[in-house]
Amino acid sequence: MCADYSEWPRFGDFAVVEQKRHGVSNEMYYHKVVATLVSNSWVDVPVQSPATETLHDSSERVAIVICCGVDESRTYCVRVADLHKVEVSPSPSEAMNGWIKCSERMPHLPKGGGKAWVIAYTPARKAQSAFNGARFLYWNGIDWRYGDGSRFEHRVTHWQPHLTPPTE
Repeated sequence: MCADYSEWPRFGDFAVVEQKRHGVSNEMYYHKVVATLVSNSWVDVPVQSPATETLHDSSERVAIVICCGVDESRTYCVRVADLHKVEVSPSPSEAMNGWIKCSERMPHLPKGGGKAWVIAYTPARKAQSAFNGARFLYWNGIDWRYGDGSRFEHRVTHWQPHLTPPTE
């Protein structure tokens, strides 16, 4: 049974899901929504590796998701109630007009604290030319981090908020 596509999450939306980390604090991983439906089968959160769907007594609204940057060849279902919405740019023109210099403005953190997921750019150094380019990172108000929570050790010079998805 397909869910109402007019409400969040929809195809192409992004969310973070708590992942179980053994011996350290749990981390939030970035996911892309592929579809939504109503089901009694989903992966319990925090997600443990490997992500295994289990049958539950009742059906709920679930999202079929891909874990970005970890295993993008595999999808699994997560209850919509367990997803944390990633806020997109309120102004798509701001993101389309180019990169925002970190020296001018840093990403706004969500209300109540948390992480600002953005597309970050770091220039290459001759010794580290493999690190040139854009990547998904989050800004926590202190430093840049990968989705697994490890610190991004390279200099970020520019960033872009996520584009607002089309409404048509």
